[in-house]
Amino acid sequence: MLLNLWLYKIFKNLKEYGSNVQKLADHIVKIEDKAKRNLYANILVELMRQIHPNMRDNQDYTNKLWDDLYIMSGFELDVDSPYPAPSKELLGKK
Repeated sequence: MLLNLWLYKIFKNLKEYGSNVQKLADHIVKIEDKAKRNLYANILVELMRQIHPNMRDNQDYTNKLWDDLYIMSGFELDVDSPYPAPSKELLGKK
């Protein structure tokens, strides 16, 4: 219960992407075919990039987008991303 409350507070901070992006992240986690899940995750990261185009080509920003996707999925996302998933333990320490 405490972990869910903690994750809710983090998700609330990701409201910059909107509830539809959150729903898409939730849907991607439920896709059983890993190839399809990978494809949709990459498409969603590109959509997130288009929502905030001001930092489009920044390498750190691409890493941040993948981190945000992992966070929105509650760290349940199993995809082959170009970056490792962020650590749950380090998340609140930044």
